[in-house]
This record gives sequence, structure tokens and C-alpha cells, in this order.
Amino acid sequence: LDAEKAEVASARASQGASSARDEAVARELALAKERLAELEAAKAGAEAAALEAAARERSSAAAERDAVAALHGKATRDQLRSAMDAAFETIDADDDGTLAVAELKDAGLDPVLVARLDLDKDGALSRSEFVDAIVSSAFPSEGEPTHKSETLVRLVQQAVATVLRRRHSQAMAEAKAAAKAEAEAAAAAAQQELAAAKQALDAEKAEVASARASQGASSARDEAVARELALAKERLAELEAAKAGAEAAALEAAARERSSAAAERDAVAALHGKATRDQLRSAMDAAFETIDADDDGTLAVAELKDAGLDPVLVARLDLDKDGALSRSEFVDAIVSSAFPSEGEPTHKSETLVRLVQQAVATVLRRRHSQAMAEAKAAAKAEAEAAAAAAQQELAAAKQALDAEKAE
Repeated sequence: LDAEKAEVASARASQGASSARDEAVARELALAKERLAELEAAKAGAEAAALEAAARERSSAAAERDAVAALHGKATRDQLRSAMDAAFETIDADDDGTLAVAELKDAGLDPVLVARLDLDKDGALSRSEFVDAIVSSAFPSEGEPTHKSETLVRLVQQAVATVLRRRHSQAMAEAKAAAKAEAEAAAAAAQQELAAAKQALDAEKAEVASARASQGASSARDEAVARELALAKERLAELEAAKAGAEAAALEAAARERSSAAAERDAVAALHGKATRDQLRSAMDAAFETIDADDDGTLAVAELKDAGLDPVLVARLDLDKDGALSRSEFVDAIVSSAFPSEGEPTHKSETLVRLVQQAVATVLRRRHSQAMAEAKAAAKAEAEAAAAAAQQELAAAKQALDAEKAE
């Protein structure tokens, strides 16, 4: 830019350019420097945000591993404590350090099940009563657990399910907030660019009119102005197309979110044993499609193991003994076992309950991972689009300077 400025000054000295032209060039240089500073600041902000997001994702992944291990009854002492600490902080809505009856009910926990942990009988559970009691009951001494009562297992499952469900909701809310902030920032940047372009065009128009009136500008200048106007119109069309695309994407994301919310309600209802016949079928259909990694319409032993399902538990559903579960064997068998006739269920075996819980946990966990991956992909796409737009702006600025040099 300094070399360009020196060259323009030399040309003016030989051709007698007016001082108004010097001021216009100075304004263009100032605008170029401001734009460069904005791009550098945006890049630094994006890098910092990426590092922070990566740190949050690592922490969330570790916490989710502990929670899933506790849900499947495979947690170590430290993993169980970590999962129960996370559950306590999630359920403690008012952050007063205790879990009131209302908070337990809001989290889907049965107060009758947790009453045994309220040692001081004050009507609420302290962190020690909730976390330490569960850990010491599962691990009375260092090493593997020696005894787990049905009440303890159900309490752990309900608490961990609450953590997974609320963490998923929080992740979705953060992704939506980040997308909204990025969209607002992009809109603000577009408004600033349009205002700067209008100001530059107004100044250019006034300068051209003055130069033509006093010096009779050549037709080459007319062509340069026409090119600049054409570029401005193209940029406006691109911004309008981008706005339309963003609105369409927002509508599509809202539709997906409504569908995901309905599916998640069915899954949570099945996990807590409160699903209707249709909700249980919906949850099991979603579980089947999630576990069927190769989309061949059957669940092989390897796919069942990858989903955390115990082949010994599901062997009872393999009616044709072909070593894999069809959709009918998996979904229809579970639904008909839970609802032998229309209405409320009459009998649920321990094996069926554990199979339903494991399948639904797999759906919730993979849906959370998929949502995070989609949010990251959307953020990456927006960053790449912003970089491409910046490259186009720099190319347009260079073309304008080349045209100015030729004139």
C-alpha cells in the first residue's frame, strides 16, 4: 500500500491531480487498514473461542464417560463419585447445597426411593447424604463392589439419566446461542460493509462529478465506475442470497429440533418406565436405527456390543436363532412383552427393563454426540464462508486499486 501511494503521488505530480483526489486515496487507505485490523481481531477471537470450545468438549466427554459407566453398572469408585457429583449439581436447581423434595421430583427421582439416604431426617439431602452414601454403599471397601441393592441401582440410574438429559439440553442451548451470536455478528458486519460501501460510492460519485465538470474525465473512468457499481450490486445479491439461505437453514434446524425433542421425550419416558405403547415403540425404533450401524436391517452381535448391550440379555429375543436381531424381534418383542394387550403394562421382567434402559441410553448418548458434531460442522462452515467472503473483498479491493493505477 505504501508503494502504491508513492506511485500514485508521482503520477499526480506529473499530471497535476487535484488535492481532492489525494484525500480520496487517503480515505481508501484508512478504510483498508481498518478492515485489516478487524479481520485480525476476528481471527484472534475465533481462535480463542475454538480453544475454549475444545476444552469444554474434553471436559464434557470425560464427564459423560463416567455417567455412562455408572448407568451400565461398570463404573469404578472414582467414576461413580464423579457421576454422582455431577448429578447432585445438576439436580440442585437453587444451588443451596441440598436437594429438596421438589428438586428430586423435578429430576424424576422418587422421594420414596431416596428417603433411606436422608440420615438427619431434615427433609432434604446434603451432598454427603447423596454422594457419599451411594459410593460407600456400592464400594464398602476399596476394590470391586460387593453388593448393590435394587433401590441403589434404580437411584443411580435415575440420577445419571437426569445428568445426561440436562447435559444434552444444555449443549443444544449453547449451540443455538453460539449460532445466533455468529449470525448477529455476521449481520452487523454486513451492515457495516454496506454503510462503508455506500459512503465510498457517495464520495466517489461527488469526486467524479467534480472532476468531469472541471477537467472532462475520460471514458475509461466511466467504465471503472460502472465496474465498481456492478461489483457492489453483485455483493448485495450475495448478501441477500446468504440471508435467504440462513433463514431456510434456521427453519430446517427448528423442524429438526422439534422432531428431536419429541423423540427424546419418548426415550426418557421409556427409560423411567412411564412410556405409553406408542412412546415405547417410538423409542425402540429409534434405538434399533441407532444401533444398526451398517443399515442392513438387523442387529449383529458386534453392533449390540458396540452399543453396550449384553448379548446374553438379548439372546431371548433372537427367535429364529440366526445370531442377529431383526426389527420385529427387537421392537415388536419388547413392546408386546411390556404391553400384552392395549392399555397399561401388566408385567415387566428385570431382563426387559435392563434391555430397554440400555437401548434408550445408547440413543440418548449417540443423539448428543450427533448434535455436538452438527453444531461443530455448522460453526466450521460459517467460519469457512466468512474466510471466503474476506478473500473476495480483498480481491475486489486489489482490482479497484489496479484500475485506479491504470487511470
